[in-house]
Amino acid sequence: MNIFDRYGASLAAVLGAAVGAYSILEAPGNDGLIAESLDVWFGSFVSPQWAGTVAVVAAVLTLIALQIRRSSALVAASAVAGCIVIAVPSFVPVGGNIAVSTNSVGAGLLLGAVGAIAAGHRLSQLAFALGILAAVLFKGAVDVHLPADEGRWTVSFPEPFEVSSTIPIVVLAVVAASIAAVALRAASGIDQLDVPSTVVLLALPFGFLLAYVYLGSFTSTTTTWVVAAIVSLVLVLAASRIVDARDGNVLLAGFAVAAASVNGLGWGPTSWWVAVLGVLALLGGAVMGLFRPSVKVATGLLVAVTASGLLAGTAWLGAVPTIAYAVVFPFAVGMAMSSCLPAGVAASVVGPMLPLCTTLFSDTAPAPPPDYGWTSGLAENYVPPTVVLYSPLFVGVVIAALSVVAVGAARRRL
Repeated sequence: MNIFDRYGASLAAVLGAAVGAYSILEAPGNDGLIAESLDVWFGSFVSPQWAGTVAVVAAVLTLIALQIRRSSALVAASAVAGCIVIAVPSFVPVGGNIAVSTNSVGAGLLLGAVGAIAAGHRLSQLAFALGILAAVLFKGAVDVHLPADEGRWTVSFPEPFEVSSTIPIVVLAVVAASIAAVALRAASGIDQLDVPSTVVLLALPFGFLLAYVYLGSFTSTTTTWVVAAIVSLVLVLAASRIVDARDGNVLLAGFAVAAASVNGLGWGPTSWWVAVLGVLALLGGAVMGLFRPSVKVATGLLVAVTASGLLAGTAWLGAVPTIAYAVVFPFAVGMAMSSCLPAGVAASVVGPMLPLCTTLFSDTAPAPPPDYGWTSGLAENYVPPTVVLYSPLFVGVVIAALSVVAVGAARRRL
């Protein structure tokens, strides 16, 4: 066995997962609040929540098809097809209100194929999870170093705003070729999927979507958002009890990461070194979880990091949550996920994707009202902060922290 055979699946997993997750995060428009507020037919189909839901469902359906057919060629074809679908807006005019869905279908095909390649191997499954979570944690740090974009808009009249592909064509070509090469050399097929568990994993993102649309969207009140968070928590707790114990723990870990994302970092042009520290912390946590797995410790760190958001904006301790989210959060995320793996193929794909389809914490938590005022512009010697912490109202932080506590207490012993 050469190096390619030994580590090819892991490299393909982290590459494909990172690209697929970045594509999902990039797809929604900049005008989500406007789209949900207006009486337009696509108002509920352009949000980050919708993008994540479509991607998760597409990934699970891809796994089902690959399990039935059991063909290495079909795995490779799924990855290539996913990249092609993501690239479609670069060749065919696609409106921003439609591109969110088509892009997510392509990302789901890609992630399903990569998840099949990683099936049954702890290191490959961990690489898949780290690829997704790295995109979730550090997309903002990457974006500040990319060329300026005029934005992606979903509400435009009289004609739809046409968007480009979320990932450059060259990158998609490299990803498709790399994953196809690994898939064709790997063993064909994946293990038998448990039907009840698979049904639960398909239904779970739809439950999150309904809670978001009717209770926790951009236009919701603080009270209904709290109800949406509680409903989402109950759904994942119930799902974790139906599936296998190890699969359930992966779902709980993914939900804990989603809840802890209620606070987030804004990245400046000089923040690259903070991102490097964060990536190293993510890898360090993953290694710790491999050799000294402890869901309890990882959950405790996630609770502490989430609760640190209560200190945001304070005079003396305002830097504490910023440091916590820059370094401790990635470490806790890596440790939490690696402590739960390996798991069944469907759960190993859905679990890390939960932060993508449970966006009411990261996107729509109750925020302080905007403070408008007059300014003469930035001073000539103004230096933007390296990173800055964005935090919602205290109620959002408290509910998120309690959610992490709840999923930590619900973990199942193996």
